[in-house]
Amino acid sequence: MTRSPSDRPEFTTVRSPTVGPVSPNNFVIAWKAPLEVGDDAVTELHLRDKNVYAYTRNDVVYSLGRGGGEIQYVAPVKASGGVLRPPVELKDRVVFPTATTMEIYRTNGKLDRRFPLDYSTRSPANGLENTLFVGLDYPRGGRIAAIDVSRQFANNRGELLTR
Repeated sequence: MTRSPSDRPEFTTVRSPTVGPVSPNNFVIAWKAPLEVGDDAVTELHLRDKNVYAYTRNDVVYSLGRGGGEIQYVAPVKASGGVLRPPVELKDRVVFPTATTMEIYRTNGKLDRRFPLDYSTRSPANGLENTLFVGLDYPRGGRIAAIDVSRQFANNRGELLTR
């Protein structure tokens, strides 16, 4: 079936309004946090419910209060495999997933414990209460693991195979 030129829909051009300069009063600095990183440099910022986490090139984590920018703690995190994934705030802990370990800190910045994983992480993690959900890199397909960080042993609460 062929269409004649009169059967074709008409298109009209809509022009968007010109975007002008932004008024200087539209942005306000709420707080500043002068971090003394020395020769190091901040490479990542992660905004969470309670805090802002600044990661440096040498895997030092600065935890800043979200409301006022006050430094909560400074923690050197061991990033196994050169991977330090975004933090997960849980009930009374903060977990820093790395390539092959979970670095678990108390909310005051003290290292609670570090536990190795059987398989490397493949994705950022998420959490609820005391359970951390993270993608693991299995040989024949990935899995999503549910890890209970409040338990000393038998942390793995279950896995879901994904393709």
